[in-house]
Amino acid sequence: MSTTPYLPGHPQPTPEAVAREEQIRNAFLVLGKTLQPVIEVLPRGTKTLTIEKKIQGFHYRLTLTPIAEEK
Repeated sequence: MSTTPYLPGHPQPTPEAVAREEQIRNAFLVLGKTLQPVIEVLPRGTKTLTIEKKIQGFHYRLTLTPIAEEK
């Protein structure tokens, strides 16, 4: 369930949209945990990491670009 406040009278996301957003969020959490060992050993100065795979007939391309952490 979303904890984002909404203004009265404004449309809220449908249950399907909320469920889809949760699935996407969970996928990113799993992806982050899975790629952490790879990311930690990237050579210094590496600007991006691109992973391409064809899985069950679908072509996926994922490009990660590091950004500076805000403190």
